[in-house]
Amino acid sequence: MVANYAESGETLKAFEDRHRIDKIWTQIKPGDYLFIQFGHNDQKYGNSEKSGYRKRLKEWIQKAKQLGAVPVLVTSMNRRVFDENNKIVNTLDDFPDAVREIAKQEKVDLIDLNALSKTLFEAMGTEVTKKAFVYYAANTYPRWPEAMADDTHFNAYGAYELAKCVVKSIVDQKLPLSKFVSKNYKSFDLNKPDAVEKFHWPESIFMESLKPDGN
Repeated sequence: MVANYAESGETLKAFEDRHRIDKIWTQIKPGDYLFIQFGHNDQKYGNSEKSGYRKRLKEWIQKAKQLGAVPVLVTSMNRRVFDENNKIVNTLDDFPDAVREIAKQEKVDLIDLNALSKTLFEAMGTEVTKKAFVYYAANTYPRWPEAMADDTHFNAYGAYELAKCVVKSIVDQKLPLSKFVSKNYKSFDLNKPDAVEKFHWPESIFMESLKPDGN
């Protein structure tokens, strides 16, 4: 079972200040896995040191361990920003490296979604990646007359491909969690993303035009 406590637009500090992490501490059980992935919003407040990101991340790891849970760090996925050679540009300052360093220091598992998404997006290319992000023509959705071109947030197809990256990392690293992966799982080749034309995910009947915080 997966419990998703993520909230759009949050930093580590905001997640603490609004007591969202406190709720997790009351719900988590020994043996549970805690996936932690922040960075996009934290960087608005300085680098990983200045923003307090490193300090809080280490505190969360230690707290999870005290409660018998298994923290797993996930580096932030890349934005859709390409250079003149069609290579992904790092727009996340030192945050991905901070997570990698802390994972080593605290001896916790790491899913390097930053590196995985770089390979995935470069394989998709500059145009196909638009199909994975929130790029929609004007009036695609009710009460949203403007065209949407968002290089940070994903649609269902993009989210699905990134989820496959996470599963791939779990399986490839032979993390203990891999025993829970479906037997139907087939290895995911980052250089051969699923064809967007063959992807279908029914949209929710619950829809609103109000954009979430951070989007």
